[in-house]
Amino acid sequence: MKARLVLVSAVALCCLVTGACSTTQKTTGEGLTSAVAQNVVRIACVEALRDVDLSCCKGIPVEVKLTGFTDQKNAGILEYMFRSKAEQAGARIVPTGQGTYELEVGTLSAGNDAGGSSFPLISRSERVEGGVNVQMSVRNIKDGTVLMSEQVQGKAKYEQTAVVGIQGRGHYFVENSAGKFVRVDDPATFQ
Repeated sequence: MKARLVLVSAVALCCLVTGACSTTQKTTGEGLTSAVAQNVVRIACVEALRDVDLSCCKGIPVEVKLTGFTDQKNAGILEYMFRSKAEQAGARIVPTGQGTYELEVGTLSAGNDAGGSSFPLISRSERVEGGVNVQMSVRNIKDGTVLMSEQVQGKAKYEQTAVVGIQGRGHYFVENSAGKFVRVDDPATFQ
């Protein structure tokens, strides 16, 4: 009888702790996007742009055009990351109608997917995965000549696990060029 009471008390405590502990807010639908989801897409974009060579834009006035499947929540970060990459290569970013070249960023997919798995009372895992898959082209606006075209993609994820109701610290991971996910120690400094 005592063992049964202890077991029932332990199960009740685990359920209470599991329901009350969470260090990561995840949102669904429209509206605010969690910092975790934002970090995952940014990390994926940084990885996608790591080896992109935009040296053909050096010293040239360039317009940036974002097209394709991009929702409002991800359009801003994608445009910023590609603009920054072009500026690092020496391009002069100018408003529409004033450029010599156009950097077109055709988004094939960009965004997040949240999910989780659980084994009742023992282990629960939550994850947010993000990816960026973009067809990027640089063309001469006057004659349409394509100077470079490249498909770039990156994947990242965040995982957080709870074992016996105790929430563990979450970690970010990025898929490297070898196709393996490696841990990102600090998402704010990942470049």
